[in-house]
Amino acid sequence: MANFTAPMIPIILERHDPSVPWGFRLQGGADYRLHLSIKKVNPNSPAHNKLHPGDVIVGIQGADVSNFTHQQGSDLIKMSGGSLNLLVRKGQYNVIKPTRPPTKFTQTGQTILPVQNAYRRF
Repeated sequence: MANFTAPMIPIILERHDPSVPWGFRLQGGADYRLHLSIKKVNPNSPAHNKLHPGDVIVGIQGADVSNFTHQQGSDLIKMSGGSLNLLVRKGQYNVIKPTRPPTKFTQTGQTILPVQNAYRRF
C-alpha cells in the first residue's frame, strides 16, 4: 500500500447514545489491498465536519490499523461505545467508485469473488 506524507491528525467523535450511528461509511482494508478510509460522511452526524471522504484511517482506539482487514476495523469501531478515537491522514485517498464488484484477497494472496461491497456504514 502507498506511503503518505500528510501529518496524522487525532479525531475524537462522541455520541450520547450508542444506538446513534457515527455517520460515516468505511471502505477498504488489507483484504481489499486498500487502506481503511472514509467513503462518505452523513450530514448532522457525529462525524460531520470532522471526517471527510478520502481521509485515511491510521488508528482506531489507539490501535495501528494499517494492516487491518475491513472486518477488523469495522469490529473495533462497533466496540467503541460513546467515544471513538481515530488517527487519520486527511484527504489522502480517492473514494472508491466501483466499475465492477470489488476483489477481496486472503493473506496468502488468493482472490475471493464476488464481494457484496468494500465498505460499511457506521
